[in-house]
Parts: sequence; C-alpha cells; structure tokens
Amino acid sequence: MKSRTMWAAACGFATRGEEVHATLQSNITYGKDDLTIVDWDGAVLFDPHADFGANIELIQIANFQLLRACTFDRALDVRLGHI
Repeated sequence: MKSRTMWAAACGFATRGEEVHATLQSNITYGKDDLTIVDWDGAVLFDPHADFGANIELIQIANFQLLRACTFDRALDVRLGHI
C-alpha cells in the first residue's frame, strides 16, 4: 500500500489512503503489458505500444452516458419540484 500511496502522490493525486486504495483496486488490463486506471477525475493509461485508441473511445462513451444520466437526473429533480 505504501508504494501505491507514493505513486499517487508523485502523480499529484489525493493521498488519502482509502481513496488511493479504492482507485488503484479498480483497474483494467487487456494484455500482458497494459494497464488503465480510471477515477472520477481522470484516467491513467499505460501501454508500451501506445495503443490507447480503444480505451479512450470507451472512456468517451462512458462520459457521454454519465452526462446523459446527470441531465435526466436534473430534469427529474425539476419535475419533482413542481409536484
């Protein structure tokens, strides 16, 4: 855990132990040498072949879906406020 916290601090991420641990626990890897770590505020992609296209596309789709969900949530809040 100490090395993960040091890595997070070196990259400028918050160093609260629980937050760092939760972020680093949820990572994606498709091949032997790649790693993707995604959090609410950003993502870090490691790939020795610089093949980031598919990961970036998936992150963009996820951001659009999140934006859509937030838009629906706000619209629902407005409608519920009128009841």
